[in-house]
Amino acid sequence: MNAIELAKEYFPEASEEELDHIIWSRTGFPSFFRGEESIEEQMRKQLSAYKKLVDAGKKVCDLCNSEATRNGLCHDCDEVLNRVRE
Repeated sequence: MNAIELAKEYFPEASEEELDHIIWSRTGFPSFFRGEESIEEQMRKQLSAYKKLVDAGKKVCDLCNSEATRNGLCHDCDEVLNRVRE
C-alpha cells in the first residue's frame, strides 16, 4: 500500500491534490520517527488525528497537527514564535 492509498482510506472523497497536501503537510511523510511502530502505523495515527480535527470542524495549526486557537496556530506554536520574535 502506498501513501496515497492509505490517505484515501481516511479521506475517500479527497482529490489526488488534496491527498498529496494531507500526506506532505499533515503527516511526517517521508520521514518518520524511529521506534517500534512501522511507518504505516505511525502514518495511520497521524492521519487519524488530523481527520478527527477536520471532522469536528476544528482549525488545524499551520505548523503542527494540533488544534489552532489563534493566528492559525496552536497555543504552543504561537508561544514559541512570539519568543523568537522578541
